[in-house]
Amino acid sequence: MTAGKRPMRKRGATHFELFGSLLADDCTLLFESRVDMGMGTCYLFNHLRKFGLKMHVGSGARASKTTVMYYPLMWLAYDDGDTTTFMVKALAS
Repeated sequence: MTAGKRPMRKRGATHFELFGSLLADDCTLLFESRVDMGMGTCYLFNHLRKFGLKMHVGSGARASKTTVMYYPLMWLAYDDGDTTTFMVKALAS
């Protein structure tokens, strides 16, 4: 870091900027709710398709390579959360 420059990191920050990415092999997406996760995953799936990229979500008997992890809040039990399978829908092009 150059002398006199302040770091860009801030405690409690809720967003950040990513300059560029040439490869999207593995990634992590964080959502605050299951509804947000379902919508965000569908948006990402359709956005990637515009560039010829694939999100392996499975179809028919083919299993999905895309996985979701559920982390409940500290005071909630894992079994009380909705961990059922959800469908990623492709929008008509």
